[in-house]
Amino acid sequence: MAHEVVKMAYRGETPWHGLGFLLSDDATFDAWLRESGLTFRVRGAKVQFDSSTNDTPAIRGFNDKQVLFREDNGQPLGIVSASKYKIVQPDQILEFYRDFVRAGDMKLETAGVLKKGRRVWALARHGMEIRIKGQDLVRPYFLLTTSYDGETGTNGMYVMERVVCANTLAAAYY
Repeated sequence: MAHEVVKMAYRGETPWHGLGFLLSDDATFDAWLRESGLTFRVRGAKVQFDSSTNDTPAIRGFNDKQVLFREDNGQPLGIVSASKYKIVQPDQILEFYRDFVRAGDMKLETAGVLKKGRRVWALARHGMEIRIKGQDLVRPYFLLTTSYDGETGTNGMYVMERVVCANTLAAAYY
């Protein structure tokens, strides 16, 4: 699997793939939003298909499904249930952390866009650190991610991986 990074922002150590925009520890939420690429909007539209035969042209709708697409460039992202899927906008993923960061409980670590916009994430490091047997340093992170391709819903979870790409996002799930 490739890293599949479209755009991302990070603080601290440069990600293994060398991509992304380095932000300072005191970067504003506006800077995080802009540099992570989480500024686009996602919309849903009715799914239509061409069921024409040689004799009869026919465009039909599939009422229980909607196609999600990026408003900024029209890129289709996926097909989801029209009645069950709730769109969580990319900026809402980052906005979730605002109060935690303001209170000093967490620091944003990475955020970005993967797979042409099909996945977005934000990751914050909790202030706690754990030393295992006095040697191995473990830092817990809180990950919030959502997809627009129907593969996952919006998920929030504590992880031990620093998510910087599709590879590390997949590792965080397992």
